[in-house]
Order: sequence, then C-alpha cells, then structure tokens
Amino acid sequence: MRARGTGGGDRRSLDIRADAELQAFATALDAKVLAEGAKLGLKESGFKPLLNESKSGTYAPTFRQKITISEETGRSGCKFFDEAKRRLSDTEVRDLSWRDLEFSCLPRISSLYVNGPNWGLLCTPEAIKCRQTADCPFEDSEED
Repeated sequence: MRARGTGGGDRRSLDIRADAELQAFATALDAKVLAEGAKLGLKESGFKPLLNESKSGTYAPTFRQKITISEETGRSGCKFFDEAKRRLSDTEVRDLSWRDLEFSCLPRISSLYVNGPNWGLLCTPEAIKCRQTADCPFEDSEED
C-alpha cells in the first residue's frame, strides 16, 4: 500500500491506496462493525466505511488516516523510517518535504467514533517508511 501526505501545521492526512489484500480485510471488518453497530442502535446510513471508492472507478480505493506531527519539533506518536529502514529523528521528520514523498504505512485501527449520525472506525499510522520521489522540475527555475 502507498500513501501521499498532504496538509500543513501539526495535522497531516495520509490517503492510502489499498491493495487487494487490504480491500478484502477492510470489507470484512466493515461488515463486522456494521453488524455490531446495528446491535447498539447505530444506523447503517451513517456508517463511513474504511475505504473510499474513486468516483471514476479508475483508481484503487483509498482510506484516510490522520497523523499529528509537531511542526516545531517533528515529534509524533508514529515511527518514521527511510528506505534503508533507518529510524528518522524528530528533526528529520520535521524537515520532510511532504509533497515529495511516498510512503509505505503500517496502519492501526485506533478507535470507533460516533459524531451525530455519522460513525465509523479511525485509523492511525503505527509506522511509516518514507521514499523521496522525483523533485519538481520547476524548483530550480529562475522564474517564480
């Protein structure tokens, strides 16, 4: 599974593209959560599944995870690693260029949320392996 990081400040969103194995797991887990939610009186219409299907159907389904990383220190509850599986320091995490990274992510189902009529499972990343992608071709341009 791969993700792209977006956002600013202390909160980041990771949109994970799900492979076939993750899709099967998420579908089975959603079914079990729906069955248990019905026993508690939660309406199926308010359930937000783990996977978000692409509107065009062109891309693999995704699921969004939220991660908190201190913009000042780079401190996070998640462990970050580089391609060589070396753990990154808080300073290295703080200085990551989020738009130029791809991730392999180990997600964790952290809790069940109920927010008015909407409810579902929350995922947070346990560990992330970062890979630098090609630099922007306009970065070194003299014209801004």
